[in-house]
Amino acid sequence: MKIYLVCGIDHESYENVEFSFHRNLHLAKKQALQNIKDNVIASGNAELSEDEIMQNTRMDLYKEMDNNYKRINGTRCHSCDWENPVPKVGVPSFYSNRILEVEVNNGDFLCIWHHAYQGIDIGVLNIGTEEDCITLAQKTSQEDYENCEDAIDYEISEYKDRWCISFDDLVEWRVWSVIQFREADIIE
Repeated sequence: MKIYLVCGIDHESYENVEFSFHRNLHLAKKQALQNIKDNVIASGNAELSEDEIMQNTRMDLYKEMDNNYKRINGTRCHSCDWENPVPKVGVPSFYSNRILEVEVNNGDFLCIWHHAYQGIDIGVLNIGTEEDCITLAQKTSQEDYENCEDAIDYEISEYKDRWCISFDDLVEWRVWSVIQFREADIIE
């Protein structure tokens, strides 16, 4: 079935992507905007009005993903991004969503790669079994880590809803996540 996967990331927690599944693009865009509003409030900017938030929110729809990583399928990607023009502590804050249109079956696992800091790209490397996705994440992350002379902090993490590998290449974070799609998790 075709679903829309919303992947949200903020300016502090590059590894901790918020994932949600939606039946259609309208609901996914609605969730992306809600992610931004929630992040604005959580980052101490509760006094910003919805109009002020929307003035600094950019949406680009139906663009093909542009990246140099041949492993990532040409996923159709939509973005919904917010940048705070008046940061609280002198550090620019942002929240970025990518909405990926994917064909997936109930119970499938997705191996998702992203990088963050010098821009954000995100894409689905594989859809399949948990073992296949974890193996691919381990293999490709290890290859990237070994080929990157400035790589530090290679970490494997488990969260309640996903499995993750990440490292810092002193320019940006590179992250591989493995999540499971369940029809029951679709947000209506």
